[in-house]
Amino acid sequence: MLMIDSTSPQGNAFAVMGLVKKVLQEMGKSKTEINEAMEAMQSGDYDNLCEIASDVTDGFVEVVS
Repeated sequence: MLMIDSTSPQGNAFAVMGLVKKVLQEMGKSKTEINEAMEAMQSGDYDNLCEIASDVTDGFVEVVS
């Protein structure tokens, strides 16, 4: 599990999305699945992004306050 502090530079929305993309690639997800995850993460606010990051990585990426 990767725990990311939301107040650190790694907690920046773009950094979280980049990390999630890398994790999904390592998990063997297709480009379509990765693109869908990225779109979903951008579809709402920061809390939504963090929730989706955890969901799509099966809890591997967790953003905490």
